[in-house]
Amino acid sequence: MLARWRAWHPWARLAPAAAVLIVALSSSGWKFGLAALYFLASLLAAFHRPWRSHSSALPGYLADWGGLLLCAGFTPVAGASVAAVLFLYLMASALLFRTALEVAALAAVLLPPWFLLRPDALPALGPAFGAGLALTVAGCWVRTRLLRQFAELVARELEAERQRLAADFHDGPLQAFSSLQIRLGIVSKLLERDPQAASEEVARLRELGKAQATEIRAFLDSLRNGPPTLDFRASLLALIRDFERESGLRVNLNGEAPGDWPGAAAAPEVLKIVREALHNVYKHAGAARVDVEFARSDRTVELIIRDDGAGFPFAGSYRLKELDALGVGPESIKRRVRAQGGELTVTSQPGAGSELRIRLPV
Repeated sequence: MLARWRAWHPWARLAPAAAVLIVALSSSGWKFGLAALYFLASLLAAFHRPWRSHSSALPGYLADWGGLLLCAGFTPVAGASVAAVLFLYLMASALLFRTALEVAALAAVLLPPWFLLRPDALPALGPAFGAGLALTVAGCWVRTRLLRQFAELVARELEAERQRLAADFHDGPLQAFSSLQIRLGIVSKLLERDPQAASEEVARLRELGKAQATEIRAFLDSLRNGPPTLDFRASLLALIRDFERESGLRVNLNGEAPGDWPGAAAAPEVLKIVREALHNVYKHAGAARVDVEFARSDRTVELIIRDDGAGFPFAGSYRLKELDALGVGPESIKRRVRAQGGELTVTSQPGAGSELRIRLPV
């Protein structure tokens, strides 16, 4: 919207500039010359494309104030009338493009000389100019404040989106490449001991590569078109099956996972939480057993991920706010749970396993 007004601004100036020129026809030569120069500059700003972007800049605004000062030398009635029109244009232009400080400073410097030259106009125009100036300064201050708040909001949204994309890449394609790296390590060991088993593992890696290429394409599609509609239970079972094949760990699924997660937008996030938790167990816990459990009530769905591994480097149970205050716990999972308006409790017994208990609203 501001860009549209910026484009129309030089054309709007032509009306007061033409009025100044017409009134100056009956004035002395130097006044007419200045009025003609002001009008020609306005024409150039309107028709000469490179100058249009400078029309709303401070030099153009100073030129408009110069036109107002010029009106003080015209005949009483005509000069006051054109000055009123030009003042309205000045205030409208200020509301769009100028700061409150610029408007107040220019008015404080240039309006007193105008009324000194035209004391007869003070009773009629003084109160109107004063009220218009006060409203304009207030409006400029409000506009500047709103624009600053909007810019801060956009910056926060961009940062949140940047963090979300980084987390999605970490939990999606990066996890896939990590799994591939782990499997390649297995192949390198098998090549020395059992070439036949290594060949079979390479064949499985080829299938894994195809699956990961499909996953990356789905990831890119989700960035372009938003998260797809999915069967949550089927996606969860596929995720667990892939994890078991890659890690060699057995995952016990307890409880009934919902087929369609309540709230389609949350389903991909919940799957990412499960995948991140399982990969953390494999990479850091050294567990022999992993349990994934679902429980549902009228208002919440509870997800529990429990393992018998090394646990976190702290003992006890901590909720989300306590984990944040202590600076511990799985950061990606905490961020995703927080974004979904859920609750997270992490229970850890170093050397005896850990439990993530996540409660999400339906």
